[in-house]
Amino acid sequence: MQIDSADYLDERRSKVAPPVRMLPRPTENFTNQVIALDKASDAVVHSGDRDGPKIVVIQGSPGIGTTQAALMLAHRRADDYPDGQFYADLGSRTGESAALRNILGDFLIGWGFAKNDLPDSTEARAGWFRSSTEGHAVVMVIDGASSAEQVRTLLPGPGRSMVVVTERAPLSDLCVTGAVTFVELHPLGNAAAELLLTRIIGLRRAEAEIDAVREVVRRCIGLPAALAAAGSLVRRFGDRPIARLVEALRDEQRRLQVLSPGTGISLAALFNAAYRRLKPMGQRVYGLLGLEPGTDQVSLDLIRYLTGLSADEVRATMDELIAYKLAEEPFEERYLVREWIRDHTPTTLETRERELLSTRKFRYYHDGLLAAEEVVAGRRGWRQLFFPHLAGWPDRFAADQDAAWAWLEAERANLLACIEFAAKRQWHNEVILLNLLLFPLYEKGKYDDELLSASALGVGAAVATENHGVHSVIRSQCGYAYRDRWELDKAAAEFAEAVELALRVNLDIAEGTALEGLGLTFSDQGDKPGAREALRRNHVIAMASGDDRRLAIACLLLARVEDPERAFPLLDEAARLFAGMGQDESVNLAKVTTCGGIKLIEAGLYEDALEPLNYALRVMDEHGRWFDRAIVLEALGDLALAQGDPARAWEQYRLALTIYAIQQFDAQAEHLRRKLDDQE
Repeated sequence: MQIDSADYLDERRSKVAPPVRMLPRPTENFTNQVIALDKASDAVVHSGDRDGPKIVVIQGSPGIGTTQAALMLAHRRADDYPDGQFYADLGSRTGESAALRNILGDFLIGWGFAKNDLPDSTEARAGWFRSSTEGHAVVMVIDGASSAEQVRTLLPGPGRSMVVVTERAPLSDLCVTGAVTFVELHPLGNAAAELLLTRIIGLRRAEAEIDAVREVVRRCIGLPAALAAAGSLVRRFGDRPIARLVEALRDEQRRLQVLSPGTGISLAALFNAAYRRLKPMGQRVYGLLGLEPGTDQVSLDLIRYLTGLSADEVRATMDELIAYKLAEEPFEERYLVREWIRDHTPTTLETRERELLSTRKFRYYHDGLLAAEEVVAGRRGWRQLFFPHLAGWPDRFAADQDAAWAWLEAERANLLACIEFAAKRQWHNEVILLNLLLFPLYEKGKYDDELLSASALGVGAAVATENHGVHSVIRSQCGYAYRDRWELDKAAAEFAEAVELALRVNLDIAEGTALEGLGLTFSDQGDKPGAREALRRNHVIAMASGDDRRLAIACLLLARVEDPERAFPLLDEAARLFAGMGQDESVNLAKVTTCGGIKLIEAGLYEDALEPLNYALRVMDEHGRWFDRAIVLEALGDLALAQGDPARAWEQYRLALTIYAIQQFDAQAEHLRRKLDDQE
C-alpha cells in the first residue's frame, strides 16, 4: 500500500480535528480595489467536485497591497470553501526547501495529522497534502511566492478549491499548471486614498485638518503602503500638526526617507527588497531610472547611452523590471517608472556615481536637443548669434524633420526637466541655450504653460549673466505665450520690455523679433495704427538685416495688418523668399496663402479666395498644424458668410471651434463662440 494513498491517509488523519483556520484577518483599514477583487472572484467558478484548485495570482508594484488584497479575497469567498483555510508566508522565510517542508508540516498538522506521523521529505509531505485534500473545498493564500514550483509544491489536491497567490517574483510559468487568473492592482484613486488615511488616523483628526490630509493623499500618489506609513507617523506624533508632515513630503529628495522610519512601515525597505531580487544587470539599470534630470519616462536609447548596453540587452533587462512591476512599457521602447520607485532608484547608487550619471543624462538631452533644433529650425539664428561655437551640431536625425519633431515631442517633459536641473545648479548658459532651442517646439505645439515655466528660469539666467540681448529674446518668447492665451495686456508688456532690452545693446535682430510680437498683439487688441507702426519698423529692420528668412516673415506679418492693396505685394515678396530657401517651407508658404485668402475676402474678391484657402487647409492637415488649420477654417467660414451661405459658415466655424476646444486654445474658442452667437 502506498503511504500517501487517500485511504491510508484518511485512516491516519484525526476525525475530531476542527476545520483549519490559518488565514490571518486582513487589516480593518483595507480600502477599495473593488474592481480587481471582483475580477478575481468572478474568475473562480467551479463546474464540478474535482474542478480545481483554481489559482488567482495578485500582482502589483511594491507597496501596492497585494497581501491584504489576497487575504480580503480569501475571506470574501471563505464560505464557499468550508473544509479549511490555509496560509503560507513565503516572503518571511529563509531557505526555500526547509521553508516549504515546514509550511507543509503546518498544513498537515492543521489538517489533522499527528506531528510524529509526518514524513520527513518535502516531496512526501506535498504528496500527503495533495492526496488528503482531494475532493475537499479549501481556500489557500500563498504570500510572496518567488517561483511557480513553490506554488505547485503547496497546492491542494483536485477539488473545489481556490488558491490565491501574491508574487515576490514573476509567476507566468504557473500557467502550465492549469487555470490561472492574473489580477493586477493599481494605485488608489484620491477618494479611496483619503478614506484609507482617514481610517488610520481617525475621522475627527482628518476632519480637523482636511486640507493637510488631502495634500498628504496627493503626495502619496495612491500607494497604500505610503498612506499607511504617513498615517502611522500622524498617529505616532499625535500632537504635531499634519501640515508638518506635508512640508516634509513636499521635498522630493526627502519624502522616501520620511516614510521610511527606523521602526514600523518602511517604504525604502519594500523597494530595497524588490531591488535585491533583480539580477546584477537589472540592478544596474534600475539605479538609472530615477536619475535627475527627467520625468517618469525613459527611452531605450537613453538607457543604451548611459550603460553602453546593446538594444537587445536593454530590452531583456527592462523586461525583467517590468515582470517585477518596477517599470512599465506604455509605448514601444519607452518605459514608465512610477513616482515612488523613481524616488528610490537613485538611492541604490553611490553619491559620486549618481552625480556623474545625472550629468551624463543631462548631456544626452542637451546634445539631442541641439541636433533636433539643427534639423527643424536651423535657420532661426539665435544659437548662431549667442552660442556660435555650437553652430552646425552633428545631425543624429539624418536630416529627417519628422524624426526630429517626434523625438522633441516624446522628450518634451524631460527637456523641461533639464532646464530645471540646470537652473538648480546655476548653469546659466545652459538654461539660456535650452530656452532658445525649445521655442520652436513650444510654438508649434502651443505649449504655452511649459514655455512660460521655462522662460521664467531663462529670464533669471539672463539677469544673472547681465545678457540683455538674450533677455530680450526670452521676453519675446513669453509674449508669444501670453498672446496664445489671449492675455493681450501681458503679451504687450512683455514685447515692449523686449524692445527696450534690445535697444540697450543695439541688437536690431532682437528688436525686430519684439516688434513682430508687439505689432501682432496690437492687431489682436484692435489697434491697427499701433500694429502697422510696429510691424513697419520691423520690416525696415528685416530689410537691413540681409536675412531673407527674416524679411519673408516680416513681409507676411506686415501684410496681415495692411489694407489689401499694400498687402498683396508684401505677400508676393514673402512667397518668393520662402520658395528660394532651399528647404521645406511648405507651412510658411501655406501661411502666406492663408493671409492672401483673407485679404481677398477683405477686398471683396470672394471667388478668388476659395482656392488658396483650400490649398492652405490641405497643407496644414498634412503637417498636423492644428492651430493654423483652425485659422484657415475660420477664414473659410468668413468667406461663406460673405457669400451669403450662413449654413456653410456655421459648419466651418464649428470645425474650427472643435479644434480650439480640443487643443485648449481657450481664448480663441471663446472668440469664435461669440462669432457663432452673433450668427444665431
